Amino acid sequence: MGTTVLITAQGGAALARACLRGIWMPLPLKPREAFHLSHLVILSPAATAIEAMGPIGGFRCWADLGGQLHWLPLLGGRRRLRHPIPLGDGPLLDHWRPRHCLQWRLLPLQELLVAESVEQLLRELQHQGRVDRGDPVLAALPGRG
Repeated sequence: MGTTVLITAQGGAALARACLRGIWMPLPLKPREAFHLSHLVILSPAATAIEAMGPIGGFRCWADLGGQLHWLPLLGGRRRLRHPIPLGDGPLLDHWRPRHCLQWRLLPLQELLVAESVEQLLRELQHQGRVDRGDPVLAALPGRG
C-alpha cells in the first residue's frame, strides 16, 4: 500500500463528487509516483485546511492521443479527518500550493497526519533535504537543506 498523499486543486465539492464516481481524472504521473500514492486531497481555492481525503485503491493506465501514459486514480469513499490539518500561510505554502487540477504535489501521509500545518511540514521536509526531487517549486526555494 502507498504512503504518499496526492494533493491537487479544484473548486467546490470535487473530492466528494470524485469519491462518489470512484475515480479522479487521469494524471501524467510517473509509474513510481503512482505506486506510492495512498490518498487524494483536492483543495478548493478558499480552503484553509485539509478536512477530508479519498483513499486510492489502485490505478488504471490511460493513454492520450499522443501516446503519453496517464494514471486514472480509483477512489474509495471520502473520509473526513478527525482533526483537520491547517494549511498555514506564507510564501512557502503560496509557492507550493497547486492552482488547478492538472497540477499536484506529493506529501508523506504519516507526517502530514501529525503535522501542525502543511506549511510547517514543508519547512521540515525542506530543512531535512527531503523535498520531492521532482518538485521544481520546492527545489528552487531559498533556504533548502
